[in-house]
Amino acid sequence: MKRIVKLFLFTFFTSIISAQIAPNFTILDTDNNSIKLYEDLLDQDKIVIIDLFFVICPLCKPYNAPFQALYEEFGSGTQDVEFLLLTTKDWDSNAQVADYRTQYGLTYPGSGTDGGGLAAAGPYINGDFGTFFGTPTYIAIAPNRKVYFNIGGGGTTATMDKIRSKILEIRAGIGADSHTQITINLESYKTNVEVPEHTFYLRSGDDVNNKYVVPTSFEYPSIQYPELSNPEIVVDIPQINNSNISTLDLFTIQRNLLGLETFDNFQKHASDVNGSNSITASDLLLMRKLILQLEDKFPVNKSYLSLDSSCKTEETKCVSSIKIDLNKANQTINFTVIKIGDVK
Repeated sequence: MKRIVKLFLFTFFTSIISAQIAPNFTILDTDNNSIKLYEDLLDQDKIVIIDLFFVICPLCKPYNAPFQALYEEFGSGTQDVEFLLLTTKDWDSNAQVADYRTQYGLTYPGSGTDGGGLAAAGPYINGDFGTFFGTPTYIAIAPNRKVYFNIGGGGTTATMDKIRSKILEIRAGIGADSHTQITINLESYKTNVEVPEHTFYLRSGDDVNNKYVVPTSFEYPSIQYPELSNPEIVVDIPQINNSNISTLDLFTIQRNLLGLETFDNFQKHASDVNGSNSITASDLLLMRKLILQLEDKFPVNKSYLSLDSSCKTEETKCVSSIKIDLNKANQTINFTVIKIGDVK
């Protein structure tokens, strides 16, 4: 029983390690090119394969030719995959790594200690992602920054097959790779107007009652926010607020109906106080009743509407829910808040 528990804990913590996020680094390669992991590679939706080695590593030599062939198979860095050669020894200079690349015909970027290669390799050889057993060690990093440590084993052919499979798996967005970092922004349509109290929800587009309160930045899916069908983000603003709705708004909407004033899409939706998806005399009547305090709220039963910020210029984007795109490693979702009835 103890052995089973130990095995479970080992597997559990190993899975946690393998799901960690890659730290950013900057290296200067042997061709004097500066390469930043996040900005130049992952944020450009590239998959990164790291080869940990050192210049006089005897076990690395048989892997060089097949690894170079695999690099060429995936476009030699011109497509969505880039390979990096990083030293694990402080005595390997960029000049020595350059000679090594020439000797073995390696065309993927490499970096020695003075180029930052050892510093970049540090978290992987220090055990942050699992036990480092020596060189060569191969690591895959998905565009969403997830690390897959120590890919390989069983000889050169088996190792190349495993690296190839991992690349294809990340490309296809299978399993743990189908993650995206969500960032939500919310702004008011009117400048210098505070955004009202609100709550962000992650919900299923197929079952709107299946939802989670989320912060402005989070990863999806995750243990805290499990996978939903047709996932989307919405904003809830329950506050009823009739202030600043006046006869000037009424007059402005009348001018629009008469063709004397043009509205952008946000103003059009703010004018639709009865929720009919059009601006009519009925909206004007309801506004009069509210201004005269004959009604205390509009039929839509809310004072605020949050729409995709692209709505201002694209009518098709005038939606109150924004879909999550798992094909993106990072997705920024922008909402704009409008006050219903307030168009001036």
